Amino acid sequence: MTAADGGECNIQKQSRAKKASSRRQQLLTDSAGEEKIVSKNVS
Repeated sequence: MTAADGGECNIQKQSRAKKASSRRQQLLTDSAGEEKIVSKNVS
């Protein structure tokens, strides 16, 4: 395994991590939006 291979692997890991964190962020904003809707209905 050369240094170039290691760099390529690292880049893939980082992009995968970014996708995962953005997906998590999306879920957080979705659930926050749902909570707002629920609280509006209650009040």
